[in-house]
Amino acid sequence: MNYFDLLLGTETSRYVFRILAVKLIMENPAKFGYVYEGQDLYQAIPVRKYGLDTAINNLAEFSKEIDINYKILKIHNPWLLENHLNNKSRKRYEISIPEKGYY
Repeated sequence: MNYFDLLLGTETSRYVFRILAVKLIMENPAKFGYVYEGQDLYQAIPVRKYGLDTAINNLAEFSKEIDINYKILKIHNPWLLENHLNNKSRKRYEISIPEKGYY
């Protein structure tokens, strides 16, 4: 299968070439005139891992309990798609929580 075999809408098909362009730029930014120093990059926000093996019924209430904003919790844990975390199997999850003073 190749690009021409795909049945994409007009708007979606335009993004394919844009994504490919971004990929090429990311692979070799200097070749395309993107020159930056280390100080120009965003600094990673240090996080601590909060391990749990139980369910979370309400992430908004959970974020208050651990003293962070709900939005910050979602930013650092994009895998939390719902407003709750089901965990009937008692699997161990690690939730990233930013260190104090970074927001």
